[in-house]
Amino acid sequence: MRRRLIQHGEKTLMVSLPAKWVRLQGLKKGDEVVLAPENSFVTISKEERFEAVHKIKISIKPEPHLPAHAVLSNAYKLGFDEILVDYSGKEQLECIKQAVKSMIGFEIVNLTVDTCMIKSVIKSTDMEYESIKKRCWFSIKSAFETFISDMKSGKQDNYNVVCELYDNNIKFTDFCRRLINKHVFLDVKNSCLEYSVILKLVSVLALIKEAYFCIMEKKIKPGRDFIDFVEKSYDYFNLVYDAYYEKDFSLGTKVIARWEVLNHLGEKLLKKYGVPASKFLEIIRYCRNSGGHIIGLYYLDNELKT
Repeated sequence: MRRRLIQHGEKTLMVSLPAKWVRLQGLKKGDEVVLAPENSFVTISKEERFEAVHKIKISIKPEPHLPAHAVLSNAYKLGFDEILVDYSGKEQLECIKQAVKSMIGFEIVNLTVDTCMIKSVIKSTDMEYESIKKRCWFSIKSAFETFISDMKSGKQDNYNVVCELYDNNIKFTDFCRRLINKHVFLDVKNSCLEYSVILKLVSVLALIKEAYFCIMEKKIKPGRDFIDFVEKSYDYFNLVYDAYYEKDFSLGTKVIARWEVLNHLGEKLLKKYGVPASKFLEIIRYCRNSGGHIIGLYYLDNELKT
């Protein structure tokens, strides 16, 4: 849909709004709309995106074994602010309560014998998003360091620490995905690439956890060769982190360039260590792919600014 700009006065340009959209929004002469400039885009909306309250009603009554956590987690990530749940019995209610614990800024605000109202009680900001996102990165760094330390000591008694870091990382990344889906502050053109980077942060810590569990369960004794590969994988992850936060195109290209040698090193360990080696091979592949996304995020952004 295209509109021609109309001169109004000496400096002001005006554009008409689509009549169908105006009618559907219930707008009339004298009402206010909100303009949100985003580089070459201007979004026109009826209300502030931060103030818009998106509601949904979910019934899990007919499905006694429906995983309530999965349903509520996805409603949360999709950006709903009020979730009314019809449930049945104490078991389902307990599942709902557990799910809410991982939904940052949400609380149960009303509860009856068969309904539960879950609501956002905080107003998210871009600063909060950046803070939580950084915690995603640092939870992975902590998991790497715990894993390497335990493999060197041979004690392997901090699996519960890695599990806790994983649970926190899920909570943090869910929050970030929620705000991306709400389009609260991110430039629309970058949302898809940003979301992809966040998804990789979910996967990396899961793979560290799985590698640790396999080593512990099968009583594998990692040698210096395996530990050296994990340490190099951690250095590689830190390169991705630096490229992302320094917004450095050259670092992004280094991420892609260094992958082949590291991948070859990991593949040589597959026969000896099996699953744990395969998990870290997946991690470095996620890192390599992140390099491409980082280049896309910042190269395209700089091009639009010129």
